[in-house]
Amino acid sequence: MLGWDQVVLKTPPSSRCDETITVLIPVRNEEENIVKLLSDIQKQTDKSFEVIVIDDHSDDNTCQQVVAVIANGFENLRITRLTETFGKKSALTLGVEEAKGSLIVTTDADCRVDRLWLSGFRECFSDSSVLLAFGAVRIGAGGTLWTSMQAIELASLIGSGAGTLGLGFPTMCNGANLAYRKEAFLAVGGYSGNESIPSGDDEFLMRKIHSRFPGSIRFVASAENVVETNPVSFTSFIHQRIRWAGKWRLNSDVYTKLLALFVGFFHLSYLLALIMLMLRYNFILLLTVVTSKSFLEFVLLRKVMRFLNSPWSWSAFIILQFIYPFYVVSIGVLANLKSPIWKGRKIRRTGWQINPVLRQNH
Repeated sequence: MLGWDQVVLKTPPSSRCDETITVLIPVRNEEENIVKLLSDIQKQTDKSFEVIVIDDHSDDNTCQQVVAVIANGFENLRITRLTETFGKKSALTLGVEEAKGSLIVTTDADCRVDRLWLSGFRECFSDSSVLLAFGAVRIGAGGTLWTSMQAIELASLIGSGAGTLGLGFPTMCNGANLAYRKEAFLAVGGYSGNESIPSGDDEFLMRKIHSRFPGSIRFVASAENVVETNPVSFTSFIHQRIRWAGKWRLNSDVYTKLLALFVGFFHLSYLLALIMLMLRYNFILLLTVVTSKSFLEFVLLRKVMRFLNSPWSWSAFIILQFIYPFYVVSIGVLANLKSPIWKGRKIRRTGWQINPVLRQNH
């Protein structure tokens, strides 16, 4: 909570930088989403930017839709395609190589952004010491209990990422709302050393920049800078979280590994403690432990949800109090045993496992 307050209450810079922004959007089979995102970006109040869509071997109409948007008058939009390589990191690397702007902003095709989104990043980078900045991401309103549970779970990750940064050691960020100086990306070698790891394009880069340039990371504490993403099905959610969790064991950063171990052991210990208290019929202490944990989590999550302008759901919060420890422990185990699937691609523990047919087709 202290770390969250540190970054959210921090006074933003009052000046603006005049550097050109390049927005990078890596895509794979995003025909249902890409036009809506491009429409949002076209409405930005900030006009000094270009957009590069990098196609990662889509086999739907994503590319055709982008070309149509260009033809309809989006002059500072262009599209490029991966040919021999695969994955989000390869797409982003190609985008950085082709970027004309000195400030790189990244998001995902299934997101929606406010018209002041780029202005928030521009204000942040008016401080020349800032080399990387990240904003918050919220789940779009879906009106279902499952959507509300996803919203609270993601809010906990957003709060943790911003909170640890406020305490001086950045651990998590989200590539759906990320920006960095091109020179910083090149200075740390981009994704070299972890390019075969499917996820972590955001966090690995952040930690490399923090290690090389301590104190250069910022959280954009602006409501207009919050990016909204779609809720997903239960199966897609599990595969996504396994993919995210799989990168923790590959981190070289000590703080990040310690945080992952702490979270895992805390929830495992919490479950074991509850079982022991129930077996001993010590229901007063059991109630005290559960209530104390729930209250502390409520205080932080309520702050984060208000910042995200996400509706609060008591039913989702209460259900998560019972299932979240099981979820954390299970995902931690599955991340070391199961190969998740992302957009038709199976992910091995060591990296992408591309179907040979896909290689032949592209």
